Order: sequence, then C-alpha cells, then structure tokens
Amino acid sequence: MGKYNFIYILALILLVICVPFIKEKLTYSDEYFGIAENQIRNINLEYPVEILKLNKLQGEAVHPGDTILKLRRVDLEIKIQNFEFDKLQLEKKAVSDKEEFNGDLKILDNTRNDIKKQYQIKYAEIERNARLQSDLISKVIESKEQNAVIKASVYQLNDLKDKETLELAELDLKFKNRKKEYDALQAETKVKINKLDNEIKFLTKSDQSLDLLSPEEGVIGFMELSPGDKIQAYNTLIKMYATHPNTVTIYIGDNQLSTLKLGDSVRVNSINSKNYFLLGAVTALGTRITPLPERLKKIPDLRAWGREVTIRIPAKNEFMQGEKVLVRIHK
Repeated sequence: MGKYNFIYILALILLVICVPFIKEKLTYSDEYFGIAENQIRNINLEYPVEILKLNKLQGEAVHPGDTILKLRRVDLEIKIQNFEFDKLQLEKKAVSDKEEFNGDLKILDNTRNDIKKQYQIKYAEIERNARLQSDLISKVIESKEQNAVIKASVYQLNDLKDKETLELAELDLKFKNRKKEYDALQAETKVKINKLDNEIKFLTKSDQSLDLLSPEEGVIGFMELSPGDKIQAYNTLIKMYATHPNTVTIYIGDNQLSTLKLGDSVRVNSINSKNYFLLGAVTALGTRITPLPERLKKIPDLRAWGREVTIRIPAKNEFMQGEKVLVRIHK
C-alpha cells in the first residue's frame, strides 16, 4: 500500500514540475497545426438561363476551358421586346413633340399676324387723324402750321413702327428659342432610338445557346442541376475548388500575436508523409481573436483562441483539399 502511495506522490510531483514546461511549450510554440484548403469558387451568370446539358458531374475534375454546362439564355426575347417597346414609345414621343412644336409655331405666327394687323389699324388711324387736322388747319391757318401737323404725324408713325419692330423682334426670339429647344429634344430622342436599334440588332444576332467553361483546373464541388432547370440571374450554378490547395490557415495564440509578420517565411510539413514539406509565406493576419477549430487544437478538450494567419504555398503540391498540416515558424 505504501508503494502505491509513493508512486502517486511521485507522479504528482512530476506533474507539478512538468506543467510549467508544458504550458510554456503550448503558449510559446513554433509549431502549429493548419488546414490546407482553398476557398470554394461560386460561378454564376448575370442573366437567367435554362440548363440544356450537363457535360460534367459533381465531383469530376475539370481543366481550364472544359465545357461544364450547355445553357440557353432565356432573357433575350424579353429584352428585345422591351427594347422595341421603348423604341416605339420614343417614336411616339418624337411625333408628339413635333405636333406640339408645330402648334407653338402656329400660335406664334398667328400672334405675329395679330400684331401686324393691330399696328396697321393704328397706322391708318394716325394717318386719318393727320389728314383731318390738315384739312381743318388749311382753312384757318397758314401752310407752316400744316407742316407742323404733318411732322407730328410722321413722328407718331415712326414711334409706332419702332414699337412694332420691337414686339416682332421679341416674337422672333421666342421662335428661335422654341426651335432650339425642339431641335435639342429631337436630337436626344434620335440618339436614344439609335442606341435601342443597336441593342436590338446585337441581341437579335446573339446566340441564345452558350457554353459554361471551366475558368481553372479543379474539381466540381457542388452542382445540383438537371436539364430543363431554369436558373435566375446571379444564382449559383456550380461551386468549384482547385485540385490542390494553395492556402494554409493556422492560428497563433494570444501571447504570440506579434510572432509573425506579413511576408515571413514558414515551413509547411505533411503529417501523412513525414518527409514531404514545402515553404510558404505569410500573406494575411487576422484582425480579431477567434476560437480555434477543433481539428487544430493540440489538446482537443482544451478551449483555445488565436489569431488567424493565412499562408500562401505553391499551387503545385501534393496536399489534398482540407488536409491537416504542420507549420513550423522559421526563427
């Protein structure tokens, strides 16, 4: 019994002695578990389509330029109809603007004629009054007085003509401004109609059928589609990830936040193949402390937090997507 007590006491002493070293090792480590994984790439289109044929299936590897899907745009006919409707509305507006302009011109022309008629009446009245006064004066006074009457009537006529010229000039200015406004409006409408014509011609010539090509080498991670499916614009068609990861994510502890800097070199070791490793460089440092993922904890039951660090590695490597790796910091 005493023997067992001695073993327990010895184990407790060793634990007390080793705990600081273990804690130091965990706190100030130069080795971290990481995950080698690329972000999944979502592929969508800016217009609605119908699925015609699936050339590749979920889980298949693809190379750049491979045809993944055969599609058909379903928005072209509707777009053409909308453009034609807009063009018709603009053409109607152009006709309406012309009718309104012609109406305004007729009003201005009628106003011009009214002004001239009114002044003709005034001219005639001045001339008639001048004759009457001249006849009356000729019977009672000398010819000098008659000349004065004639001069006064001439002055009145000239003054009236100046007023008529001024009114007609104001009317001409209104006409010029109205015509300038009309010409600008018609020119703007014509530009819009020509633009719609070009859009209609382009869409009419466009092939509604198209191929969705692979933008890179990788694997199709998600594609739940069937021929005949109609997919709205910007909805995800497929999700892809590269065949091999080019990014590794690790987490450094609270007490080592300044251990790494952008551009620092690290060594990424394979856990599965002991002799396989490659060098990487720190490309991003997280701006907040977050809980560590379960897979990256050195002691699974221990709650741990750290700063996320992103490491770039060569695209050509032997790692699998999501593979757990060991990252060693170069000091």
